[in-house]
Amino acid sequence: MKKSKNILITLSFAIFYLAIALFIPTNFEVVMPGVITPVENDIVIEGVENSSNFYTTAVLYAPRITPIMRIILELDGRNDVGEMAKYSKSISNVDDYKMGQISKKYSYETSLINAYEEACKVDNSISIEYNINSLVLYYRPSRLRQLKVGDIITKVNGTSVTKANYEEVIADAKQKEVSLTIKRNNEEFQYDHTYEPGDYYFIFYPNIEITSSNPKFTLPGLDNTTGGPSGGLMQSLNIYVSLLKLNFGDLKIAGTGTINLDGSVGPIGGAVQKIHTANRARVDIYFIALENHAEVISINKNFEYYPVKNFAEAVEILRQKTID
Repeated sequence: MKKSKNILITLSFAIFYLAIALFIPTNFEVVMPGVITPVENDIVIEGVENSSNFYTTAVLYAPRITPIMRIILELDGRNDVGEMAKYSKSISNVDDYKMGQISKKYSYETSLINAYEEACKVDNSISIEYNINSLVLYYRPSRLRQLKVGDIITKVNGTSVTKANYEEVIADAKQKEVSLTIKRNNEEFQYDHTYEPGDYYFIFYPNIEITSSNPKFTLPGLDNTTGGPSGGLMQSLNIYVSLLKLNFGDLKIAGTGTINLDGSVGPIGGAVQKIHTANRARVDIYFIALENHAEVISINKNFEYYPVKNFAEAVEILRQKTID
């Protein structure tokens, strides 16, 4: 009887630890190689046939993986398994989705502005005008329930946001005490905040309003659930070559990198996994932010590879690949 009892106790502990390994989430996350996705349907330009040559690169991401998942995923050296950063753990799933949509909208708008302005140098019938008179709150410490991701900020420390000063206004918010004038549901109110030790600063995006363009455009990509800014460079290139009707034959052109209003190409996360994704997808040409180059320099690549620091550089490289 005693022996049977000991066996049951041992089995109970075994089942308990197996359940933890299989089902209990941890503070570890994983980034894995993913897929390339055509960008031609995200931004539609009136009277312009979108190029079908361009692709963005997406990774697969899973937070709070179980212990058994961690063991299995670490067996593949292409995966990046690690402990979740404090910043990641502080963001709810709802806020994470909202943040992805905000950064995606900014990415679409900056892609359009860069592509139209660069294409205008070749064809002056192409034009775009835009304004900035507020900021969008992208991130705030999670304990601040009074603030919401997506709040519109019209003033920071009493200074109104304009197209000319928005970068300085955003920088001015990175001090111990900050005062925000917030417009929500057509009402304005002021919120004063003092950062506590360990806090991350507020993160804002400029709230861009494109007031006119020729040709006109629509943004059907805003209606899907995918988010994030990492497709900015490839969206910009796709718009540019489509506006100018450049021909690349059957070339499969992919890449990753954010795009800013000044044309600079910003780094992204998961660069290593994106290179592995491009290898698997058998692309012909791949663009990446110069700031990500050091991370991926040692990976074998089966494509032409171009790290770039700005949009103009990528355009110059592409124009050498056109087919008459």
